[in-house]
Amino acid sequence: MLVACQNGYMKLLSEWRLAAVTFTLIMIPSGAALGQGAATAAKPREVNITSDSAAGWLPSEELESKARKAATDFFSAIESEDYRRAYDMMTKSNQSNVPFERFEEQGKKFHGLAGPLKRRDVLKVTWTKDPANAPNAGVYVAIDVAAVFAGVDRECGYVVLYQRPAGGAFEVARTESNYIDNGAAKSIAEEQSVAELNRLWRELSSHCPNYSPPLALAQTSPPDEAPLPESSETNIEYKSVADALQALRARPGVLLTTENGWLIATDEAAYTIWSFAPSSYPAYPAVVKRQVIAKGSGSSMVMSVHCEASKSACDDLVRTFSRLNGFDLPK
Repeated sequence: MLVACQNGYMKLLSEWRLAAVTFTLIMIPSGAALGQGAATAAKPREVNITSDSAAGWLPSEELESKARKAATDFFSAIESEDYRRAYDMMTKSNQSNVPFERFEEQGKKFHGLAGPLKRRDVLKVTWTKDPANAPNAGVYVAIDVAAVFAGVDRECGYVVLYQRPAGGAFEVARTESNYIDNGAAKSIAEEQSVAELNRLWRELSSHCPNYSPPLALAQTSPPDEAPLPESSETNIEYKSVADALQALRARPGVLLTTENGWLIATDEAAYTIWSFAPSSYPAYPAVVKRQVIAKGSGSSMVMSVHCEASKSACDDLVRTFSRLNGFDLPK
């Protein structure tokens, strides 16, 4: 079943969530010099503020910790099927748009399809205080997320939390979740095509701010797609995925970031990007190395893959990155 579910139809808040432009402040921790290398500097705190937020206002680290805990508690209540506790965390306006019976029904339906949570990633946190077009004054924080469940590989959305002007606990003002369950994904891939499955997911996940489908897709090869040939030549100098990750973690100048669960190691000095698959990805453990190499008067990008999963899962990984980067598939 292809599903897009929304809880809390607050028009004004929805317009703010989808239309607000943000700017980002990088808060450098004390003791970290501005010119210090990425590999040795303390990780800066990123604060995203909407352009219509109260001038000069910034959320404290304590407030951010409080908001993240509220979101975690809300999701945990749903995943443990404690729908009453989750419902009680919602604003009165949100509750008036989603009666408890419907909220519980939606939760049970999704839980039946999804099963246990495997991982949830926070993609971005965006703040605003007293925005003009919000229903009430106060602090709003939008937390964009993507998750993988035992029965749902494709899920993304966000939760908007609200804190009253006087302070106090955060309440859930709006949530949105978009997903395709694995049973439906398999049927679409087999009865139509993998391309159609990917098209549908791109369309559905376009409603998820800051979600990037290409790396998060768990693709399935159509039955008639032939296995890819193996190659004995590679520019990956490590014997295993674990060895590569260990070496890159220790290499000076390598910047490590996480995107939709993938660990990305960027080595600017070597013009190289390494992409390590998350444990939820079918081809895990695997790493994709893309390197720009000088060639005559120009340059070209070379891609190598080290994959320790099944042949079909590794082939799908190669196909995904080949299509993503415009490479010809090996023949």
